[in-house]
Amino acid sequence: MRSWVLLAAVATLVAAAAWLRGRRGRQPLVAILVVSAAGVVAVWGVVEGYDLRKLVAALVMPAGLTWGLLGALAWRVSAVRAGRLAVAAWALWLGFGLAGNGWVSRMLDGWLERPYARVDPLALPPFDAVLVLGGGVGQHPNGQVTLGDSGDRLALAARLFHTGKAPVLVATGPLLPVGERPTTSVPLLTARVWRDLGVPDAAIVMVEGPRATRDEVAALTGLVRERGWRRVGLVTSARHLRRAVGLCRRAGLEVVPLPADFAVTVSPARPAGLVPSGQGFADVQAACWELLGAAVGR
Repeated sequence: MRSWVLLAAVATLVAAAAWLRGRRGRQPLVAILVVSAAGVVAVWGVVEGYDLRKLVAALVMPAGLTWGLLGALAWRVSAVRAGRLAVAAWALWLGFGLAGNGWVSRMLDGWLERPYARVDPLALPPFDAVLVLGGGVGQHPNGQVTLGDSGDRLALAARLFHTGKAPVLVATGPLLPVGERPTTSVPLLTARVWRDLGVPDAAIVMVEGPRATRDEVAALTGLVRERGWRRVGLVTSARHLRRAVGLCRRAGLEVVPLPADFAVTVSPARPAGLVPSGQGFADVQAACWELLGAAVGR
């Protein structure tokens, strides 16, 4: 039954395209409605249930709705044979769609994380110390410590300590302006979380101040040489490791990469991911940020 529905939808699309060509750009609103209806039928023919509901929801969310309106605008401009303006309109529609596309972010993150996909930090030999790059922790105005998307960095480090893999955990990161001036820092907040997870103060070293990854690596390189640590692990987000490890090599610091909070999980890609979304924009930008940082050496 589904195959017949799909074939009927494809036939409708072909007929609509032929009809539009014969109309020479007249009645663009009707044209858009006909092709949109045929597209909906085509989608219904191959997607149903949970995925269909998610897809429809994505299309009526602000980003999905804007994407649809941009497509309608591009179609309208093309209908009046606006030439370069039509090309620009379609380029805008395509660019918006790719910039917020979950499948695009999944592809970029997959490439960034691929070298570390099979690394199991808890199965590796013990380290003299484990360095944890800042991130994943913040503070609410009421004083409560909060974990962000990269909070798995802190959890992985604590697990390494409790399994005997890391006798020393090093936290880095900038000062935080809580109120009118900096009153705390990422390392201080990280240490609070680790203490709650059973890591004693004697096992925690804080490097406060560095903001950019390059600054963190510079500070950690000096600390490692000062303490004489030989085998050092580096914990950060999996998609951040390519850039971080590259900076460590440039600084002459040898580290073992320990990936945390993978962006690409075992969950399959869903049709709704093809529609731009707020999360899609955030993920694509995060991946592009890593690529840009690696390119400029920061």
